[in-house]
Amino acid sequence: MMDDVRDVLINLIAAAIGAVTAWGYARIRRWRQQRRARRFWGPMASRGIIIVVSPQDRTMMDRWEPSGLIGMGDLVGLVSLQQQLQRIGCPVTVSTIEALNPEDHERDLVLLGGPDTNSLARRMLEHYDGKLTITVPGWRDHAVAFADTTTGKSYPPRQGEDGTYTADYGFVTRLPNYLANGRSSEVLILAGCWGFGTAGAAEAVGDADFLEHVAAEGNRCFESLVHTEVHLNSAHYTHPVLVRGVDTESATLR
Repeated sequence: MMDDVRDVLINLIAAAIGAVTAWGYARIRRWRQQRRARRFWGPMASRGIIIVVSPQDRTMMDRWEPSGLIGMGDLVGLVSLQQQLQRIGCPVTVSTIEALNPEDHERDLVLLGGPDTNSLARRMLEHYDGKLTITVPGWRDHAVAFADTTTGKSYPPRQGEDGTYTADYGFVTRLPNYLANGRSSEVLILAGCWGFGTAGAAEAVGDADFLEHVAAEGNRCFESLVHTEVHLNSAHYTHPVLVRGVDTESATLR
């Protein structure tokens, strides 16, 4: 009888130790993740961020919804970003480009969408033309593929035999906000060949492995390309394809 009681107590103690260990591991993992996230967002998180979305062409979409429509990939990316920034206590405002006032352009911004859909992202990328090695050469014709000017390699989205998309690429870059008007503000641009890549890019900036790659560059300003798998019309970030520091000659932001 005593042996049975002892065995039960041992099992209970072992279960308790296991539960405490799992709880502690989860806490440490969450703390490390939040620490990486705070380091990544840096001063942007304490100053507060405006996430800027760009509705589809209103002249084409007004008859469907006059308030404006955004792609599902942008919406998924927006939700992901809000959740990530909420965890580190960062004040977030969501706005369309049209709703920004002149002072808002000077603040820390996250721009969802590339140059063909987000005019503010286009202005930023054009301003830093020649500094970035990842480009979208066919954006004016809506030719959706990224190009690496360093290697000459192209990164188009992939489709299966049935025509559905199986993979996309996302672009992530952080640059000084050249519209800052004396402020120390930055811009983070998240864009994909399609919305799948935009969603993957937003997921990437919350991924520990991706944040480690960015930190390893040792440069506050960077550009990167990330791979996104597409399954049942849903995007899932998988890994960084490349991460490079960007020399913007803005030492004050480093």
